[in-house]
Amino acid sequence: METAFGPGSAVPIEGTSGESGQAYSERMAADKAMSERMFGNPGGSEAEESSLLAALQGGGMEELCRGLRMDGDHKAAATLTSETSDLAKIMCEAGFSRDSALEFGRLISDYWNNPMTLEGSQEAWGKSVEEIGKEWKDETEANIKGGAEILRHLCIKLPSLKDFMESTGMASDVRLVRMLGNISQHHKATGKKLSASSASGIPRRMSLGSFMAW
Repeated sequence: METAFGPGSAVPIEGTSGESGQAYSERMAADKAMSERMFGNPGGSEAEESSLLAALQGGGMEELCRGLRMDGDHKAAATLTSETSDLAKIMCEAGFSRDSALEFGRLISDYWNNPMTLEGSQEAWGKSVEEIGKEWKDETEANIKGGAEILRHLCIKLPSLKDFMESTGMASDVRLVRMLGNISQHHKATGKKLSASSASGIPRRMSLGSFMAW
């Protein structure tokens, strides 16, 4: 069954539609300073489910739902509203902070409206790893793997999120890499463990260089 996050929610990355790698790089450069000012170093203290839901909505999810309703697609709007609530619950289990949820909602909104091409996604992933490697240095691989485990937890619980990330290139975004790596560091510091079932079970799309390949 097709869901709001699933295929058809955004322009497919195959072909010529979507955002080029160069356009992505320019947008990321413009967004980086603002993102750091607004969200600092997402990770931090874990938030309650209600706070996470409000952050997701404020980050852009409510605006997306409003747009669907204005277009007359009330069924899709209702589905997206329900899946946003599900996502907030899953984020609570995974130990997200309010700032992280706000950034996550903003990312979904960005890629809903501006999906990347496959080529752009692959180029973006390489740049994300290079940029984040300068920050994390020797901890880069461990943080990326820890972030990938958190992402798998989200996607197993909400499979349509995985479809959305793969179809839009969101899984290659440096902001997502940084956020999930920081949450992973928080887990390591506090001893938080995700359920065993969340550590595996997601089909890996090896053709797309991104978190999905870890």
